[in-house]
Amino acid sequence: MLIVDTGFLVALFDSRDLYHRKALPFVGSQKDGWITTWPVVTETMYFLMERVHVNCAIALLDDVKSGALQVWDIPTAQIEHTQSLLRRYKSLPMDFADASLVLLAEHLRLLAASSPPINAISARIAGKIENRLWM
Repeated sequence: MLIVDTGFLVALFDSRDLYHRKALPFVGSQKDGWITTWPVVTETMYFLMERVHVNCAIALLDDVKSGALQVWDIPTAQIEHTQSLLRRYKSLPMDFADASLVLLAEHLRLLAASSPPINAISARIAGKIENRLWM
């Protein structure tokens, strides 16, 4: 299972994106599939509609509908932890989509809740998890 962020998804759908060619080889290469969060889907759709075309945003939803891109729901019980992450990493900055990916990584046991993500990831926490794989 590969956690994907907004930067990767935009690069995949936007042929003018600097990282588009680097994102393409990942299509079909991940046998366990891709997973993200609704905040990332929302952020990605905004950028696709603003920078590319509404059809790209609709294609993203087609991927969600078909199961090609799984979307994890943030449990209500995790809102307090989300707030804690936003406060703790406000200097990065960390936005809601980034925090949601940290929660997802913790949920999938890819990142320990007690470990400081800054040491493992540096600058933009969740974004760098995936960006290091394909940039």
